[in-house]
Amino acid sequence: MSSLATMPLAFDYEELRRVLQTPSMWACSERILRSHFKPEARGSAGNYYTLRPTRDEYILTPKGDEILLHLESDYALVLECDLVPIACIGFTMDILDTRVLHVIQIQGTKTERAVACVPQATARFRANLNRLKWDDALVDVLLEVARRLAVESVRIRPAEMNPEYKRGMCPDDLRNRQLVTRYDRTAMRLGFMLDPRDGWYARTP
Repeated sequence: MSSLATMPLAFDYEELRRVLQTPSMWACSERILRSHFKPEARGSAGNYYTLRPTRDEYILTPKGDEILLHLESDYALVLECDLVPIACIGFTMDILDTRVLHVIQIQGTKTERAVACVPQATARFRANLNRLKWDDALVDVLLEVARRLAVESVRIRPAEMNPEYKRGMCPDDLRNRQLVTRYDRTAMRLGFMLDPRDGWYARTP
């Protein structure tokens, strides 16, 4: 975790929680999530996704008996399906300007591990698990949260700066392609522009 205790923060964790819990943000989040349903899922009844903030180092199973994800950031929004964590977006405040957020983690849990968290993996859970394009949805929700917190810029780290990116490998390396899809292509789809000064993707919320 980075140390920001002595700096004037654009917001703190309690304010982040408060914004996410407002009725207008709940309604907005639901609209955003529905807008990112995959084409074959649009029009289907029910919305079983929920969002919650965290600043813990780990995302655990509902029983708390297994780590699903290690968080790399100060804050994260966790996406849940039937209360089972399936993905997160992790972000930190800029060290020099706390009105800027840096997204350093967009990651899903393994589907089989998520399903194993449900005592009886219901047909509804399985049907809902993969009907959302969750990477785009999480970035869009974070942009809305940033607007409500008066953040001036949201930035996404490109794949090549990710510690998991395998330098020197051929461009078709499977893990590298997955990282480019998750970070670079998500950023470009949602209107982020590459900042030549530092190589991050940036946009105003």
